[in-house]
Amino acid sequence: RLWHLRVVVDPGQDHEVRPEVREVAHVLEHLNGMFTSDLEPDSQTVVRDLAMRGAQSNASVTDDLSTYWVTCRSQDASRLARTVLRSVGARFRLDETIFKHEIEAVRNELRAMLSGDPVYPMQLARRRAWFGKRHPRATSLQQQLDNLDGITPDSVREYRERHYRAGATLVVVAGDF
Repeated sequence: RLWHLRVVVDPGQDHEVRPEVREVAHVLEHLNGMFTSDLEPDSQTVVRDLAMRGAQSNASVTDDLSTYWVTCRSQDASRLARTVLRSVGARFRLDETIFKHEIEAVRNELRAMLSGDPVYPMQLARRRAWFGKRHPRATSLQQQLDNLDGITPDSVREYRERHYRAGATLVVVAGDF
């Protein structure tokens, strides 16, 4: 008696056309994955509610897409669907109390990739050959790490307002409902 909701938003990292703000989509994925909104602005409350209900959730970002999902018991579906859809939709509220924490989480992910991925140098060379050095996909992990210092709550809000729209969003629901 499980229920699953997945929300896929078209803008991924390729929509970051200014190299100096590369990683805004990644930071937004972390912040949006907390599912905060105008009704539930405190991320700790949302995370605690998901855990108390036995729900599982996650988020991811690729070059092409940003994805958010939650799986829960069917009896919690309505409540958690509202939480997720308000957050990913127009009612998102950025919880500034966790903003710096999520910047550090992204920084740690990038550092891990930089130090532990033996394939990364070849991938970067291939991306630069295919797309050119100025394309977002050709930004090095070190550049992305450096760019994190310039990301502000306002730059995240600006990116989100520009790219997160109903016409760029797919909602998938499956399970016992």
